[in-house]
Formats: sequence, structure tokens, C-alpha cells
Amino acid sequence: MSDDQNWRHRIFAMGAVIGLGLAAFGALGSGKMARETLAPGAIASVNGNMVLRADFVRALTAVSVGRTNPLLPVDEASILARLIEEELLVQRALDHGFAQADSQLRNALVNAVTADVIARSQSRPVSERALQNYYQKNVGRFAIPARYSIRVLFFAGEDGDDSMARFDQALATGSDPSELVRIFGGKTLGVPKGLLPARKIIDYIGPVPAAGLDDFHVGQWSQAIPDRRGVWRIYLDDRIEAKIPPLQEVAHQVQVAFTNERDDAALRSFLNAMKKDADIIYSTEISP
Repeated sequence: MSDDQNWRHRIFAMGAVIGLGLAAFGALGSGKMARETLAPGAIASVNGNMVLRADFVRALTAVSVGRTNPLLPVDEASILARLIEEELLVQRALDHGFAQADSQLRNALVNAVTADVIARSQSRPVSERALQNYYQKNVGRFAIPARYSIRVLFFAGEDGDDSMARFDQALATGSDPSELVRIFGGKTLGVPKGLLPARKIIDYIGPVPAAGLDDFHVGQWSQAIPDRRGVWRIYLDDRIEAKIPPLQEVAHQVQVAFTNERDDAALRSFLNAMKKDADIIYSTEISP
């Protein structure tokens, strides 16, 4: 939902609760009302809490959408009244402990404070030097992993001994890898064709047979690789070595990772500071 849509929803929702038009305008005249110079950026003060001019302008903009006639002073007064009444309702809810009792409200407040801390962190500029230092310290995170194209055969248990012996005989005669896979691969879960990273190959054949991928020679079958279920033979069709790209090729990924860590650290620092100032008592039944 966009900011304008959000404000439009809030204004209409408040109208459903507290009435429209002159009823809202009249609310400005109830209670203790005064006019005085407020802090810059504030358009009203409610029990010491400021209603921001920026929020008022956003509300006016949202309500203006789709109207053919401009807003009149009475409309503006009505909208300001709703913002004031919204602030009163929020204060009432907090005074009556609704934030503690309502899990949805608690989550909304937590999310709002978290978003504010992160937004302030995100407003800080990122220097090229900071990105370069971060990249150098974490270069392994941005490396392009090695990729392998393989064919596999699995000879299960004792029944596989005879098949593996026949495989070795066929291999000694120079049989083509595709022919060997066709003859002996009936009980093997095939690995997709093409270059794959090791982590993806592990998904298909497990960590034990994949452990020696860097030791295999292109165009050759591996030696027998024992596994608890049987024996593997792997043919390496092709391999592309791992690559560490220069910073300019991964600048966007580096900046995203840097700012995410920086923002997380800012939130953690904020929480630690609040914990330090808070009076926290743990039950004897648990360990903090």
C-alpha cells in the first residue's frame, strides 16, 4: 500500500469512528484549546505530543485524490481534527495498557520502532572506502563457486560388486562414458546435465562422493568411492574453477550486504543501549 493510500485509509477509518465534516470540525473547539507558536514542523500539540505538519500535508494530499473541487478550509479543519482525535485515541490506548494486552498492537509498535532505527541507519551515506574495506574482508562471500559437469554411477551393496567388475572391464576396453552410463546406470539417480556448483551436486549424490570433485580429472572416471550404501564412480565432463570477481562487478551485492550488516548492527546497538538503561529482573526459574 502506498503512503497516499495508507493515509486515505486512515482518514476514512477515523471518519467512520468519529464522524465527518462539521462534527469533526467542532471537535477542535472542545476541551482545552489554545493557539501558540509550536516547534518547527508541528501543526498541533495534543497533551504535549506533536502532530506533524508533514503528516497533515500527506493526509490532505491523500484526501484530494480523485476530487474535482479543491479542499475548503472546513475540509482542512476536519482532517486536522481527525489527526488530533487519532492522537487522543492512541494516547488513551497506551494509557490503558492496550499495547501490552494486544499482540497485534505490540507487533505494530515493535515494527514501527525497528523501522525507525533502520531508516535512520540507512540515511547515513556509504563511502567507497568503506565498501572496499568490507569487500576485502569478505571477499570469499562474493566469489563465484567452481562448477562441475559430471556423470555418475552407483553400485549398491554386494549386488553391485559384479556390476562394478563388468564396468571395469568395459572401461579397460575404452567404452564411451555415455555407453557406460547407459549400461550400468539403471539404478543410479542421474545428475542434471550442465555445470552445477558443488552444493547442488551434493543434493543429488550426497557429500561423500562429492568431496573429491576438485581432485577429479576432466575426461576421466574417478576411482571407486566407497559409501555406506555402496560404491560410486564419477566421470568429470568439465569443470570451471572458482572465480573472485573484481569489486566493480559485484558492487551492488557488496553494498547491499554492507548496509544490511550496518543496519542490523545499528538495531543491535539500540537494543543493547535500552537494555542497559532498563530495570530487568529475571525469575529464579530461568537463566537469562
